[in-house]
Amino acid sequence: MQQLFEKMTVLEGSKYLVGKPACAIVTMHSVGGKEVCSRILGNLVSLGCMVPPFAGFAYSYADHIAHKSRTSGKKLLDDVWHIEDLETLLNNLIKASTTEKPDYQVWNFLDTSAFDPTTVWLR
Repeated sequence: MQQLFEKMTVLEGSKYLVGKPACAIVTMHSVGGKEVCSRILGNLVSLGCMVPPFAGFAYSYADHIAHKSRTSGKKLLDDVWHIEDLETLLNNLIKASTTEKPDYQVWNFLDTSAFDPTTVWLR
């Protein structure tokens, strides 16, 4: 990835990148993917790209196993990435690419009306 971004610097600020929507999808074993995803998006923005809402996705093997096992409570699983969340990312990328005033989506699990920041999840 580093070599790709270094080679792309000749396009920095050009009509080929400025304002073009970009997203990042990262997979990982268990941890660290969100940080990598943020760095990738930061590089793309520095090159001139535009990042639509919910444009970073970090999916782990641990998330995948948790969803398959369903041993955790449903409420806890709502707070980790779902592979289906890619639909939101791709929808927003397409809308940013094709719509003058996009009507972006939010992650499916975000139900702000039921959000309770006092919920104890670790004992």
